[in-house]
Amino acid sequence: PRLPTTAGRALCRIAQEALSNLAKDARARTATVTLAATSRLICLTIADDGCGFDPSAARQPVRDHGWGLMIMRERAASAGAQLSVDSAPGRGTQVIVTLSNDLP
Repeated sequence: PRLPTTAGRALCRIAQEALSNLAKDARARTATVTLAATSRLICLTIADDGCGFDPSAARQPVRDHGWGLMIMRERAASAGAQLSVDSAPGRGTQVIVTLSNDLP
């Protein structure tokens, strides 16, 4: 389904930021971007097999890093979406954005 402009832009920018972070920091060999829709949800997933990180340590931005996650969370919230990050050192990262699919 075609997304409302605000949601589409937010998902695009979140994917862009996640891929930028991945290219800069993850040391990944592979990455996947998946956009899936059901009758109830739209789900964007960006996953990699990189070095991973501790998401709880990245809750607040500091000096020169951590801003990307904060901005992604704010973009998701502005579109009425939820953003979650599943990662741990040594096991890659998944950024998952879910949005209610209340489109006709």
